[in-house]
Amino acid sequence: KLKVLRYHFSGNFNMSAIAGLDAKALPDLLAWFNRLGHRMKYHQDGLQLYKSAFHRIIRHNPELCSYPSPDKLIRLKLESQVATLNCDLRDAREQVATLNCELRDARKQIEALKREAEELNSNKRLKIGAK
Repeated sequence: KLKVLRYHFSGNFNMSAIAGLDAKALPDLLAWFNRLGHRMKYHQDGLQLYKSAFHRIIRHNPELCSYPSPDKLIRLKLESQVATLNCDLRDAREQVATLNCELRDARKQIEALKREAEELNSNKRLKIGAK
């Protein structure tokens, strides 16, 4: 483990590799560093390397120390708003579909009433013409 620490986390190591890790992998990395820290107390150079690397990881990934991070809070809030708006949109679409059905039924009733009115008018004319 000391070799891994020396090889990957010594000097001015590349933080982009850690920044590219999936958020689910970062706790495992920190746990590995924690276990490594307990073993490094017997290796003075390893202990200093461990502390330096751990400090840089935390410094460049402050979201690891706060749950959830401010960016994540904003994202969660926006995702919640999007979900609410999607539900509202789905409800509005259902209402539009219902109203369209009601409108179609109302038009059918109007057409039926017009035909009935025409029949009554023609029957009335026939009765008046028959007298």
